[in-house]
Amino acid sequence: MKSRFYLLLSLLILLASCKKDIVVPAHPQPSQHTLLVYMGGDNNLSKETYDKLEALRNAVTATMGRLLVFQDAADGGARLLEIKYGKNGGEVTVLKSYGEVSSSAPSTFKLVLDDLVKQAPGVSYGLLYFSHGSGWLPERALTQPFNFSSAAADHAVIDLASVIPDHFFDYIVFESCFMSGIEVMYEFKDKTDYILSSSAEIVSPGFTEIYAQLLPLLYQQEADLKSVAQIYFNHYNEQTGFMRSATVSVTAMKALPALANWVKQNVNSDLPADQVNNVQHFDRFYGYRLFFDFEDYYQRRSPVESHMELGLLLKNAVVFKSATPQFLKDYNGFDISAYSGLTSYIPQNGFGDLNTAYEKLKWSIACSN
Repeated sequence: MKSRFYLLLSLLILLASCKKDIVVPAHPQPSQHTLLVYMGGDNNLSKETYDKLEALRNAVTATMGRLLVFQDAADGGARLLEIKYGKNGGEVTVLKSYGEVSSSAPSTFKLVLDDLVKQAPGVSYGLLYFSHGSGWLPERALTQPFNFSSAAADHAVIDLASVIPDHFFDYIVFESCFMSGIEVMYEFKDKTDYILSSSAEIVSPGFTEIYAQLLPLLYQQEADLKSVAQIYFNHYNEQTGFMRSATVSVTAMKALPALANWVKQNVNSDLPADQVNNVQHFDRFYGYRLFFDFEDYYQRRSPVESHMELGLLLKNAVVFKSATPQFLKDYNGFDISAYSGLTSYIPQNGFGDLNTAYEKLKWSIACSN
């Protein structure tokens, strides 16, 4: 974990200069690490937010830092909670009530971040984000890409990146579907060091049953995201039937600019429309595809002699990846024969406004010649 050196230095100066009485500040003192679990569940995920809250309560231990939970459920307004280890195990305290708000709105996320720093200042911060996910896409574009209108679009999850201070989080864990897109990574690359995410959907109940195993790993001196990802993958890989469905990867943000530079130097043509359906995909929509394997896609658009370099760059960027052989195969699912740990959108005929919106993303701009 990286330290907030200016805060530690200020405390040392204060202690050295006070020869008599030490004045205890009124505001809360920083813990070593503060984790924010942000749950947007004012929808059909409402019950899951309560299940996850209970699982987190049972997972907290006395040796952990601060654990704050933003819960927005369908049966009441949003609230900021803290889970502390007490005499009877995990104890939940309400720190603040927000009333009816949109948890997907950047303004709400910014408000919660401000309250996080005020209520539970830490030497370092982590984020676990749970809600529906649609990658870089605005919500309506996920189900209606042909009729998407940017003028009527709701906020995409990546809009949240705009309100996060640079290098604020040590890591971000997305317990949300389709968040391993290179487009998402590039929007968040200056906001955190590492991102754990899924190329495909996350099968319910997601991380709920393994929070007790995962949570201690996030409070280590340096969060062990690789082990978090491995535990998640093992949990679903050991299931039977359609429940044996999982994709997970951990991506290092510092390695992403090199990928953009490789694209600028080696990719000069579009993929022919009749080849799009040949690229490994990670979604289950009827009649269209939106999330494709990054390496499979870009190898088809670049000279063979450049593929070894691409493989090395991806190895530096994706520090962990695992996927089951199939994903919800009996429910319009798919086989997984190519898996780089990152996905990419492919501009396609009929997605006019969506293609235009894609060109405005940081990833697209970084790759343009």
